[in-house]
Amino acid sequence: MAYCTKDQVADEFNGSVSFGVTTSPTATTVDRWIAEADVLIDAKVGLRYDTPITDPTDLILIRMISVLLVSARVRKRLNRTGPDNENAKVKVSDSMSEANKMLNDIVKGLTNLPGSSLANSEAGVSSYTVGLEDPHTFKKGEDQW
Repeated sequence: MAYCTKDQVADEFNGSVSFGVTTSPTATTVDRWIAEADVLIDAKVGLRYDTPITDPTDLILIRMISVLLVSARVRKRLNRTGPDNENAKVKVSDSMSEANKMLNDIVKGLTNLPGSSLANSEAGVSSYTVGLEDPHTFKKGEDQW
């Protein structure tokens, strides 16, 4: 199950974009980008929650993140050249930053997904400090346990 659709991505462009066999990007390319966004979302959100996310309320936030990630790639492809290229780069960067911030907030527990189950650590060692940018080093000669 994809977290977003091509139509939801196209809606970000106010009807000025459609995806087909001969468009740039093609419908196949956008489908691939959606699948790649899903993998990234599951990899990050999966550090804290069981994935895939299926709760309808939580899916609203996850869909928004997926659309941001994919529309940034579409915008980058559409605005590779031309007079508005610098503005497009800023929009792409902003969309990617916003999506990554939202994902990191979920991993850190700053944004909760109340309808989803926390990841089960019975399958192995788990730590919610992953992704918090804490250094994972042992110090020589110190008892860190």
